[in-house]
Amino acid sequence: MSTTKIVRGLSQNASKVLSSMNGVQAQYLTEACIAVDESDRPLRSVSKYEAHHASSAILHRAFKTLRYKDHISFSVDK
Repeated sequence: MSTTKIVRGLSQNASKVLSSMNGVQAQYLTEACIAVDESDRPLRSVSKYEAHHASSAILHRAFKTLRYKDHISFSVDK
């Protein structure tokens, strides 16, 4: 079972764009990101679509987890 938080209340434009995408890709882009200010203080929740859309330029926290056979690697990017 997935525990991924999904952002509600996407803009009409975001909803329109996501409805034209592959279901898996659209679901990925509705997942929540943490928008932050220049000092990395959390501001609000935004979708990955909104965080990565060129017109918005929203600062947000980004991380990735890579799982290997013998260990898990975790990194936070700024």
